[in-house]
Amino acid sequence: MPLLYYGMNPWKRDVHTVYVPYTVSEEELPSSGSLNIPDQDTVIPEQESSKPKCNKERKPYHVLLTSMSTTYLDWQARIMYYHFLKQKKNDPCNEMTGFTRLVANKDGLPDDIAHIIPSVFVKEIPQDELNAKYKGYAVLNRPVSVLDFVNNDELFNKIEEDYIFLAECDHVFLQPIPNDADENTAVGYPFGYMRANAGSNRFIQKYWPEGDSSKVDQVGPSPLIIHREALKKVAPRWKEFSLGLK
Repeated sequence: MPLLYYGMNPWKRDVHTVYVPYTVSEEELPSSGSLNIPDQDTVIPEQESSKPKCNKERKPYHVLLTSMSTTYLDWQARIMYYHFLKQKKNDPCNEMTGFTRLVANKDGLPDDIAHIIPSVFVKEIPQDELNAKYKGYAVLNRPVSVLDFVNNDELFNKIEEDYIFLAECDHVFLQPIPNDADENTAVGYPFGYMRANAGSNRFIQKYWPEGDSSKVDQVGPSPLIIHREALKKVAPRWKEFSLGLK
């Protein structure tokens, strides 16, 4: 799967950050009481003596959950984050080591669950522009927000892992996902319904003149495990392709 693209210069946009601890109080849990999010101490032991001895060959990755500030996505994000913590508790030596919720909203400011999930906030595409140019397709905020994030050295360098797991709010971790990516190859999920056909060639060849539908990978931009440097290189083209094709 080709990844190492170079593209247009990023927009200059304001980025705000809120990093919060994992621990939440009982009052902050959903009213159903179904999401008993573990405390930080039960998930990531802080004392050196209690840390497990993990395989030195493992390749830790950081989950980057793209989202927007809506009630529906907030609820999904909380469920997704709960299962991330659950997998870390069940197997402290798995490769899922970090988590950031990347949120695009109107003002780029913290929302109502910023105190529950480690979060970063960026400004979304203005609604007037989204309606006028892109038929109100809010999903375009995903490539835009990811590009904002990777181009902000202060924020991006807070991620210690070499690999990034791009995720969406409706993903749920029922078991730890191994990191089969390397510096030059990303790992994605083969979606059965994402099959390009000859009718798609005019869109494909707009950005890939020598390509055609038979050479297109049957994957989307998430779930995806990718090396952080490869993500920085491909992110501008991801945004360019997404805005251009829409």
